Amino acid sequence: MKIELVSEVLQLKKPCSEIIVDLLLPDLTEKVGDIKVGEAVKQAFTALAEATTFEIVGGRILRAVYQQKNPKCQIECINWLSVSIKEFGLQ
Repeated sequence: MKIELVSEVLQLKKPCSEIIVDLLLPDLTEKVGDIKVGEAVKQAFTALAEATTFEIVGGRILRAVYQQKNPKCQIECINWLSVSIKEFGLQ
């Protein structure tokens, strides 16, 4: 429920700073592999990318993937990146 709230706040507050991305992403990347909240975390990733830029969020998630020890979290982050590249495109 808290993660859904983060997504809603991000959708209302556009644009947001990179500091918000830096504060939220470590906790979100740890939770993305959780079955209960994984989809909500992916929506929060998308809301962050819309509130800033995909390049900022995608780059930080890609760096976090290699620091993450949980393979399920790594897989879900990479899956989100692959879908989001199609959605947002690359510049």
